Amino acid sequence: MVLKEAGIQDEAELESLLVKEPNQIAKNFKILTHRNKTSGLNRSAFLGVDSEGIVTLIAVKLRVDKDQLREALEAYDRLLELGIDWIADTYKERLQGIILDGHMPHLFLIAPDFDDTVVKEAKYIRTDITIRLFRYVALEINGTKEIKLLETPVAPVRETDTKTKTKPRITRGKGFIPFSYLVLIITSELITSLLNPNWGLFCHGIVMFTLFGHAAFLYTAEKQRSYLLMSIALAPLIRIISLYAPLSKFYFLQWFLILSIPLFVSAFLLIWFQHLNERDVGLVLKLRQIPMQGAISCTGILFGYVEYYILKPNPLIGELSFRSLIAPIIIMLVYTGFMEELIFRGIIQHHAIAYFNSHLGILFPTILFTVMHIGNLSVVDIALVFLIGYFYAYAVKYTGSIAGVSISHGLTNIFLFLLMPLVVMLGM
Repeated sequence: MVLKEAGIQDEAELESLLVKEPNQIAKNFKILTHRNKTSGLNRSAFLGVDSEGIVTLIAVKLRVDKDQLREALEAYDRLLELGIDWIADTYKERLQGIILDGHMPHLFLIAPDFDDTVVKEAKYIRTDITIRLFRYVALEINGTKEIKLLETPVAPVRETDTKTKTKPRITRGKGFIPFSYLVLIITSELITSLLNPNWGLFCHGIVMFTLFGHAAFLYTAEKQRSYLLMSIALAPLIRIISLYAPLSKFYFLQWFLILSIPLFVSAFLLIWFQHLNERDVGLVLKLRQIPMQGAISCTGILFGYVEYYILKPNPLIGELSFRSLIAPIIIMLVYTGFMEELIFRGIIQHHAIAYFNSHLGILFPTILFTVMHIGNLSVVDIALVFLIGYFYAYAVKYTGSIAGVSISHGLTNIFLFLLMPLVVMLGM
């Protein structure tokens, strides 16, 4: 084997070598466009997407350039203005069905080496942006030119002042605090279901106010954890309100709707306070996803049918007619469907993924959602709810929308509490 160092003529050649071996950038990485064809961005940047659907802006240089990061951030800023939908529409043929993730795009710099200024500045980039620096080495192997990438580590910002030195005590055991509150919510649910609803209501109230207080305490030091704790507080709020909601008597419909208002107000106030956009909480629906969202929606029929034969609840209405069904159906779709999915798979899951990672961020709201069904007093049903919740969580992570799961959730409860009990009672 003949091995020698090779030269790169221009940035176009460097890019062509990267296109041949995109897995050097990341596993299953896909280049979406060439530098000179990336409309809307500068000529030194091009786009790619990783296996999780996260968009990556790649800025290449043939020489050491202290302005590389600044130029790349200008292109990055332009990319944010264009938006994920623009990328999905512009490069839909190259994406070949890949669903783009709604998280902040990654930023990769590639050059033969990096000026110390670039390396120092990179560590001060905001924490929700992943930035990586790669030095390239061009080699000629048996007459074929190849390129190898070597990552330059970006050192974290060192804590120097006395106030910051106390921070490790706060951050130690990243998952301990959220999961501790999860255990408290489980305990409150068990007390509500097995001992006394009034005691359970008191416990849920204590947990909710503690969560909000703890979130306020952490707000300046650890905003991401603070946001997660605020969102978790919506779970005990649901239980507090539901203990007074007239679920079994729909002639109290007006009261039921009035009691649902605090949840809507709380959810949207949280979205506003935390500066979440519609993409963060899944309030989007792309035209190309409509068939998929429709398929997800239809799963609610199966889930409701199966869950009915586990719980076998009594009918909530006395007759099977359009007049008696219309109001309860609307309530099931809006309150138990859209509302709960916005809270669990929209707000809570968004913060859990940002705080933990994709896997634990899906698992955490799924467990929390399952916990809220302990009152059904059925181990089999709890197992089913966990599987349904995990399916919903994964569907939202994959599609970026809560549209399908909201309808599916609503249909599950429509078939569970309205249609199946009546059909069985009437012998149909």
